[in-house]
Amino acid sequence: PPIILVTTGHEYSTVDPPIILVTTGHEYSTVDPPIILVTTGHEYSTVDPPIILVTTGHEYSTVDPPIILVTTGHEYSTVDPPIILVTTGHEYSTVDPPIILVTTGHEYSTVDPPIILVTTGHEYSTVDPPIILVTTGHEYSTVDPPIILVTTGHEYSTVDPPITLVTTGHEYSTVDPPIILVTT
Repeated sequence: PPIILVTTGHEYSTVDPPIILVTTGHEYSTVDPPIILVTTGHEYSTVDPPIILVTTGHEYSTVDPPIILVTTGHEYSTVDPPIILVTTGHEYSTVDPPIILVTTGHEYSTVDPPIILVTTGHEYSTVDPPIILVTTGHEYSTVDPPIILVTTGHEYSTVDPPITLVTTGHEYSTVDPPIILVTT
């Protein structure tokens, strides 16, 4: 069945031509050596027509030159009050030295108390040495009951070799009742 990821369409893309899925390259990396995050395109989409998943623009970047990475705006939020989803800082990193992936910190959070969202475990990494990428815990949730936002495993990957990064719909949810995360 189609996977509901963090979905938007090309009409919401902040770059031209629009970005398919979660795309980035070394030129946008915030660590050295650079990290290629989730490099895919429309050919890997799990629905038809293909989904342009997660995109953002320089106006949300926390570094200069600006990074086109992963975030979202209140107009796409699935809860009220709206959440600006992707935030994190070195103080919450799960590796040492800390990785500033989606480069923001609590000081840039758009809700109060600030949200710390993006971190995960090496067991899901698709590169070696492993990258701590995307997931979260109830302690940072902005809704009640708390949401475990983004987690996944290789069994849900849409490419081969499988990518174990950013997930899914109710059948793959990590909480009960299952969550359909950010859909449009």
